[in-house]
Amino acid sequence: MQNGYWVSYSNRKGTKNYQDYYNDLIGYIGQIDWIVKDINRVKYAMDNNESYHEIMVYFSVDENGQAIPSLMIQLTEDRYICNIKGSGYGYIVDNNLIKVLKAKIQNMEITEEVMLQLQDLDLLVAIERKIDNGEELTKEDISFIYEIEREINRIGYKYREEDPRITKIKQNRNVKRDMAKLFDCLEEQVGTCTEDLNRELSVYLGDIKNFTSFCTDYRFPRIVVGSIMSHMEYAVNVEFPHTIIGSLNLPRLETISNVVFPKKCNYIELVSLSDIKTPTVIPFDHVPIYFPINSVTNFVPPERISQEFLFRNYDSEQSYAIQEYAEANGIEIYSERSRK
Repeated sequence: MQNGYWVSYSNRKGTKNYQDYYNDLIGYIGQIDWIVKDINRVKYAMDNNESYHEIMVYFSVDENGQAIPSLMIQLTEDRYICNIKGSGYGYIVDNNLIKVLKAKIQNMEITEEVMLQLQDLDLLVAIERKIDNGEELTKEDISFIYEIEREINRIGYKYREEDPRITKIKQNRNVKRDMAKLFDCLEEQVGTCTEDLNRELSVYLGDIKNFTSFCTDYRFPRIVVGSIMSHMEYAVNVEFPHTIIGSLNLPRLETISNVVFPKKCNYIELVSLSDIKTPTVIPFDHVPIYFPINSVTNFVPPERISQEFLFRNYDSEQSYAIQEYAEANGIEIYSERSRK
């Protein structure tokens, strides 16, 4: 365990205040962006932001006796841990400080979000240890590092950037071998570039964008780990992937005939269904559908539908028909703004 000590900052008596926090961290501006760029920002946060009611900072002491801020914990007024940040790139917590962090918080209340972040940090460290020991990764490990089933819950990570530890792991992996193991196919059935789409594949890793050659008589790979986007206006005899680990974006599609849509997908973006000229049964069982609705005067829902609708122009005056249908069928509807 590293040498160091914890310091608490808040507006309560007996603790250091915002001025002390600013003074203690001012020398690290540019290295650690923990709201220290402006003392007024620090004061405002501690006075008004529930998640900054108390800030606990761990200072590591190096071999020269210099104290370096290395961990930061934010607590609410009822002393729930609501955020954790490290001093590494993107606020990651250094592996050498995980024991320090766990020792500090073991008897403290933690929000569910932070609990999930800590669980995923443990998974990441365990996978790193496996790799260092030359052990094979399981399907669950592979799914985790490629974020197949869900996004990784990142501690303190700003802008949803990828944890550099995950990046390093993937850079040293044979991605086709990993995908073949995960999806039970051969390595040669895994594609990673556009040229691969000209042959029969089981899995394609990457986004497929602005294609024009797949509008007629085309069968996509069974699984696409990425998103598909096209401005195609028609689709005839097209079978989209059974599973898309991403989204299907077809904002200009107007005519479809003998088209098989995905059974599993994060969301699907289409034009208004009332604008599709040759509708067929669209099997959206559990797929969120994202419609950039311009007019819902003649709104016609598909025969089978997801329990979630995503409408770009939900706030338009013509949204009543959508709302009425949704309420009658227990479907949740969201505007584009509410998803951001």
